[in-house]
Amino acid sequence: MRQIILRALLGLVLASGGLTALAATYRYYGPHVTNQTPWINTIVVYNNGALAGSFEITVWDEAGAVWHQQEYLVPATASLGMVMSNDPGHIPDPEEIPLVPVEG
Repeated sequence: MRQIILRALLGLVLASGGLTALAATYRYYGPHVTNQTPWINTIVVYNNGALAGSFEITVWDEAGAVWHQQEYLVPATASLGMVMSNDPGHIPDPEEIPLVPVEG
C-alpha cells in the first residue's frame, strides 16, 4: 500500500506580544495532497515560547468552499499535531487531532 504523507512543520515563535500579533502578520499555505489514494496529511505546529498561543486552520474543498475552520490552542513549549486521512486503516496517535477528510 502506497501512502503520500505531507508534513508541514510550522515553527511558531511566541514573543512577548503573543501569537495574536504574529497571526495578523504571517500566513502559511500548504498543499493538500489528495491525488493518490490512500493519503495522509499531517500538520504539526510548534510553540517554543514561554506562553500559550493559538492558531487558526482553514481547509477548503475542491470547489473552494471552507470545509473546516477552527482555532486551536498550543501550550507553552509544546506542539500540536493534526492529521487528515482517507486511509481506513490509519489510526491517529492519541495526541493528534483528527480532521475529517476532504478532497481538494
